[in-house]
Amino acid sequence: MLFQGSPNELILSGLVNKSVRYQPDDFRMVAPVAISHLVVIARAHLPAGTLDQLAELARTRRSEPMTYGSPGLGTLYHLLGELASRRVGAPMTHVPYKGGTPMVQDLMGGLIDFAFVPYQSNYADLVKQGRIKIIGSLADARLPAPFQNVQSYRDTQNFKDFSFSIWTGYLVKRGTPQRLVERHAAALQAALKLPQVRGSLEAQAKTLFSPMSLEEAAAYYREEAARYRELVKTVGFEPQ
Repeated sequence: MLFQGSPNELILSGLVNKSVRYQPDDFRMVAPVAISHLVVIARAHLPAGTLDQLAELARTRRSEPMTYGSPGLGTLYHLLGELASRRVGAPMTHVPYKGGTPMVQDLMGGLIDFAFVPYQSNYADLVKQGRIKIIGSLADARLPAPFQNVQSYRDTQNFKDFSFSIWTGYLVKRGTPQRLVERHAAALQAALKLPQVRGSLEAQAKTLFSPMSLEEAAAYYREEAARYRELVKTVGFEPQ
């Protein structure tokens, strides 16, 4: 059995949802594929154009907390909002949605203030049309044109170490025979060298991982699982 997904499904679900019967350690990473950098998007008329301005606005609106959307309770994007609220010292109201599309639609309609989302190439059109704005990047690398000057977490006073991204990869159930894991890993690495595969992923504004050995992939997954456990603990999220 081969699993394809992100930390939301493979790590966080087992940590935040009581009904989920698996834990992060039930999986073994075969190959991480690509990273999507996270950005903060806001309604077009929000009176904040940077991450620091967002923090200041949140502090002035304690009596009427700012609202942020996410594609569901306990997702990375929800937990980042909780972490941001603690970081700036101001309450923020979480608005959960059944998926990212209705959330972005409501944000464009001005019904919520902001959201943490993976960067997508079509955001350039939405910004140009005046339907949203991108006010911050949680990525280590600069965003592509025309967003190179969007404020990075590294350039802020309020979010100095607020670096997050979302990855996708292929995993197997722990205990899968080694020969099968090696076969899957070889096939995936061969596929990721194909120009059409790389081109398709890069067109979606994704950054591909450099090839990893199975040992390196396992170490990366362990680090990520530990990081998300710490995030859940830090924001005090209780499994639902």
